[in-house]
Amino acid sequence: MAEALEDYLRRVRLLSLDEEVAGSVGFEEATHWAMPEDVVGYVRTLRGEAEARLDALSPGQHGDH
Repeated sequence: MAEALEDYLRRVRLLSLDEEVAGSVGFEEATHWAMPEDVVGYVRTLRGEAEARLDALSPGQHGDH
């Protein structure tokens, strides 16, 4: 019962936060989200930066899939 209540409260908080921040970023501030291909490029850049940080922390262990 406690776990179900925690899940419910987490969802309520997330929905509240979603309503609070919806529309807080205007197009002028997020031009990298204008077109689907822009989003793909943006996400690839973020992933590349994250991978570089991981590689710096543990050289030779990350990205050796």
